Amino acid sequence: REDIRTVVDFLTSGKRVSRIGLWGHSMGASSCLLYSSETPHEQVCALVLDSPFSSLEAVISEVAASGKQQLIDSGLTGVRLVPNLLIPVAVAAIRRSILAQAGFDTREVAPLTRCGAAFIPAVFGHGEHDDMIAPYHSQRLHEAYAGNTSLYRFPGSHNSPR
Repeated sequence: REDIRTVVDFLTSGKRVSRIGLWGHSMGASSCLLYSSETPHEQVCALVLDSPFSSLEAVISEVAASGKQQLIDSGLTGVRLVPNLLIPVAVAAIRRSILAQAGFDTREVAPLTRCGAAFIPAVFGHGEHDDMIAPYHSQRLHEAYAGNTSLYRFPGSHNSPR
């Protein structure tokens, strides 16, 4: 969010531009959502949100579960014995590590909780076969968004050409 604020402030400081559209992919899209929900923005007039997530903690949990399944599918025998109950323990450890090293709480990176305060017109897009951030994240965000929105699904995965 702070990066976006810095760029918007720079662009609008010298009357360089009068209107700004923000495009973000993945974490960038979620950052745009968080930024747009903070205060009214006269300069930012549109958002293009490509594969945003509704909650960083949810994505971390989903990636951990998917990683475990990929290891099982690859034939690594001992992984089956790791109970699924350990995934939340691992997520909590990741959260503590990020808090200590980067100074922010992953629980606060939850755009879904802020969509009700976002009114900038937004286009949500998501690859149908995204295996990094499941398409349901965009669907939930689109449904909760307070402003005008459109939702598009397109062929491909998380990093496919758009």
